[in-house]
Amino acid sequence: MPELTVHELTKNYGTHAALQEVSFTVRDGSFFTLLGPSGCGKSTTLASIAGLERPDHGRIAAGSMTFLDSDQGVYLTPEERNLGMVFQSYALWPHMTVAGNLELPLKLRRVSGSERARRIDRTLEQVGLGPFRDRYPHQLSGGQQQRVALARALVYSPDVLLLDEPLSNLDAKLREQARGWLKQLQQDVGITTIYVTHDQAEALTLSDQIAVMRRGRMLQVGSPEEIYERPTSPAVADFVGRCNFLAGTIDQLDERQATIALGAGTVRIALGDQRSDPSLIRGSRVTLGIRAERLRVVDHDHNGDNVLRAGLQQRLYSGSTYEYRLSYQDQTLVAEDTCVVDGPEVGLVIDPDTVSIFPGEPDRELLHPSTPDAASSSDQADRVEVAV
Repeated sequence: MPELTVHELTKNYGTHAALQEVSFTVRDGSFFTLLGPSGCGKSTTLASIAGLERPDHGRIAAGSMTFLDSDQGVYLTPEERNLGMVFQSYALWPHMTVAGNLELPLKLRRVSGSERARRIDRTLEQVGLGPFRDRYPHQLSGGQQQRVALARALVYSPDVLLLDEPLSNLDAKLREQARGWLKQLQQDVGITTIYVTHDQAEALTLSDQIAVMRRGRMLQVGSPEEIYERPTSPAVADFVGRCNFLAGTIDQLDERQATIALGAGTVRIALGDQRSDPSLIRGSRVTLGIRAERLRVVDHDHNGDNVLRAGLQQRLYSGSTYEYRLSYQDQTLVAEDTCVVDGPEVGLVIDPDTVSIFPGEPDRELLHPSTPDAASSSDQADRVEVAV
């Protein structure tokens, strides 16, 4: 399977810039996810790779085959690219059986009858649908229909597999099960895969690499661990996981840590890889990003380092943890903890090794999105919105 490269992809719809110099590389045989809110450009990027959209500028290549090169005037049609694609709606032909759905793309490629039968049998076994070959789509569950769509995309041995939110139509329990099955299938087949989703859990559990997008731009590309543990901007920290943001000023600074003044309190933060950042100097304004599950809730009279005093607004039981909504100065924070703490005020213990520090003031527009690229209401239920 080839490595896929996208270089400086640009696409405009009138005055709207859908893609702005998008560049990334998908390693041979890896699972690469485009992650971001609605309107960020991830589906446009996928459609450009598939040939369903023609970018204004850029280059797309899979191995030695160039799909698009605007400078050289190269553009291959979708059928010339040998890519497999699964849409959100599955797009199965309802009048054809499972085997018939898989056979049609092979017929279009003029594959012989005996070879068609062999490939269909093999692919249906790979997705666990061998006994269902003679059923029609309406006789299958949603999860089974999803597997048929994947099988149809795999049956002609494409160079790259493109998946546009293929799990979004499944219920929560089945979706969770499908993640593990899909990842195992991708590893077994060994196919280079590009996956589009707005679901953080899907991206983190499925991917070898994640590209977080916003407003047609790449914000960060890295492994799931890098994206979650070491976000390079507040926008990435805000979208991936639940993150609180605090505005502060660097009071003291050395090679290992910084002491940040936060109005009513101070915290000491380990600098990690940022110790050489020239913008982090004494007196400079910074933004702290603190994951909800990394805030430890303690009694108000708890003494120790890195303890903030906050008002308790609400405590919600979610099964494995309690969700605390807390007031600190003029903003609301969210913490997740397994302990039960009562009182009008509580203490919040901050682990200095788990805090992200970003130069500059918090982005008010990011914390209160009102533009088309803001996440949908279902996305926002999994995010923390705070005012600072």
